[in-house]
Amino acid sequence: MLETSTDNIYPNDVAVVTGSVDTSQAGTYTLNYNYTDGSSNDAIQVTRTVIVQAAPGAQNNPHQISTTTQFETYFSVARTDTANFDKEYFILLNNLDFQNQELSTRLELLGHLDDDGYTISNFVISTNSTSSNIGLFSYMSGGSLKNITFNNILVDSQTEYSSSKQMGLIAGEIRSNSVLESITITNSKVILRSNLSDAGAIGLISGNIKDTSVDSVNISSSQVEYRASTNSTTHFKIGLLFGTNGGTVVLENITTSSNAVYHQQGNINPNAPGVIIGFPLADTAFNSSLTLNNINSTGTIFYLLSSGTRTSWKYGYYGQFNATEAVETGTITITASSNTIGNYPH
Repeated sequence: MLETSTDNIYPNDVAVVTGSVDTSQAGTYTLNYNYTDGSSNDAIQVTRTVIVQAAPGAQNNPHQISTTTQFETYFSVARTDTANFDKEYFILLNNLDFQNQELSTRLELLGHLDDDGYTISNFVISTNSTSSNIGLFSYMSGGSLKNITFNNILVDSQTEYSSSKQMGLIAGEIRSNSVLESITITNSKVILRSNLSDAGAIGLISGNIKDTSVDSVNISSSQVEYRASTNSTTHFKIGLLFGTNGGTVVLENITTSSNAVYHQQGNINPNAPGVIIGFPLADTAFNSSLTLNNINSTGTIFYLLSSGTRTSWKYGYYGQFNATEAVETGTITITASSNTIGNYPH
């Protein structure tokens, strides 16, 4: 690279520049300028440092979120900002406390949110939503959620739904090669009320998970409640973690302890829910595959209409017959028990 220089004796000489700058790649670049005139006199080398910053929302320059208002603005389904649409990156700068207030808008996650180990706490979703998917995010699609703790979260329909819903704390549905990684959920509840014979799917993480990988999740002291006024044997998509699944799903390094599942119409066999997935699909006939690796769940209590002895609580009663091709590696430990349902805890 050549650059012009000023020399009264040799006005046409140029400086020589070593180094280069790639404006399409974020980074720090160094340029050295050297000049020797026609009489072999060397000028003092000049060094310049050029910093190329990534565009806002790039992986190494994520959008920064420090308030609950910013959080809702970025992920609102009614937003005008296109960052979430464009699969951009976001990061929390601090804990977010919603102070037990309702979310002001319905949210979705299409981009990539890294909460950097911070906690989102005390938010409430309690509305008879017209959306078929209900959670912090109505749905996640092709996005990622990493390094976050959820504490004291309430997702509650408040009134009975008369249409089928998918409900979870994180999302009603998670799909399209989404990623969940390093997630903690504590002291939280998801409550679905329905007057239908088939009310959809409910789980603490999401009602439905499709083509998604989940790694390093810890859930404790939380509960799922399915409150149905209609007695039907088709109330079976109810699980502690997920209601049902589809496509290719990988679940690994998941730990749960001291959680509860309430099923108002649940029987020990036909309607019994499960710990991992209420109604799993792991069969080529359903174009679905399920891989489990290192799952450790202890102390889950299922509160049902009828109590008794079951040998496995890994899946719901009906679901276990659809998971014959599930792949299990590492250690899979599921311990749970059932009690006859009484009053709900609130």
